[in-house]
Amino acid sequence: MNIFTKKRTHRRASLAIVTAGLLLATAACSADTGDTGGPSPDAKLDKVTILSNYKIVFAHYADLYGGIKAGLFEDEGIDMTIQAGQTSSETVTQVAAGTAQFGIVDPVVGMVAMAKGAGVTFVASRFQSYTGSVCWTDPDKAIKTWGDLVGKTIGGAAGDAFITALPLLMEQNGVKPDINVVTMDQNAQQGALISGQIDLVPTNAVGVADKQIGLKAHGKDLDCFRFGEHGAKQPGFALLVNNKVMQDDPDLVQRVVDGYAASVLWGLKNKDAAIDAFMAAYPDRDREAVEIDFENSIAFLGDASADKELGVFALVPQNMEGAAKLAELSYDSVIDYKSTYTNEFVEALPKELRNP
Repeated sequence: MNIFTKKRTHRRASLAIVTAGLLLATAACSADTGDTGGPSPDAKLDKVTILSNYKIVFAHYADLYGGIKAGLFEDEGIDMTIQAGQTSSETVTQVAAGTAQFGIVDPVVGMVAMAKGAGVTFVASRFQSYTGSVCWTDPDKAIKTWGDLVGKTIGGAAGDAFITALPLLMEQNGVKPDINVVTMDQNAQQGALISGQIDLVPTNAVGVADKQIGLKAHGKDLDCFRFGEHGAKQPGFALLVNNKVMQDDPDLVQRVVDGYAASVLWGLKNKDAAIDAFMAAYPDRDREAVEIDFENSIAFLGDASADKELGVFALVPQNMEGAAKLAELSYDSVIDYKSTYTNEFVEALPKELRNP
């Protein structure tokens, strides 16, 4: 047991002593007021922000919005905000700078930033399987193997995690990373695909429904080459924290991880309510697309590589090592993957929060 677990145990032990001394009074108050537990209405909540990995908050965050709405973070004494970032790279930069305490990012991008001195650490997995992919509408541009990518033109945002990873994955799979990248906004991708200006778009496999629906309205089908199905052995997105926050207030980190895990599992059992909460935050989104993407995201929570004891939120060493090997191709130096993450907070989760 390390210092993080010890401090949290001490806090809970102290609370237990206080609670025992006030048990009768609390019971009486609960009987009179209908108190259901959690912090009192007057309790001061810790304000916490999680930055997303892209400037659009995709539907796979619906479970976290549902958890906020259901009071699961508030039960942990947290006033949680989910805020749009820009890219995984920018989110790491912002969390390291203290603009937000937490972020959800691509592990490869995060590891490269850490190797360059970013003061952040991964504390929980978002997806066990890698969600990166490239998609096309023209059947003549279909990608079946890594070699099919050679010479293709890909349009995406500067710093996009999947564009960053793609040349590395090609190299890792024995293919010369000869691709053309056109920097463009997300909103320009559909038109560029239809006109043939680009061959492919980088896509989060759990955020592709908007593109599918939009292109179908133009008589186009969208097909994708998913990296995780072709040898990309690394985690999907993962939750990281500012190192100073982790050092100064590990109890806060633990409560965030607890609320995070509770929200994910709550979302699996309350899909409609989770989507309702997400739609309340983003009323202009297409509900059909949100429903499709949220349902698709569930498949990426766990797979055969997940740690059966620690559950789907654990950062599996083999996967983290795989992400580091990929990051090393970009950073051109050895990365100590063991220093980039900790499972201490996942290990301290109640057993009922470890697995869906």
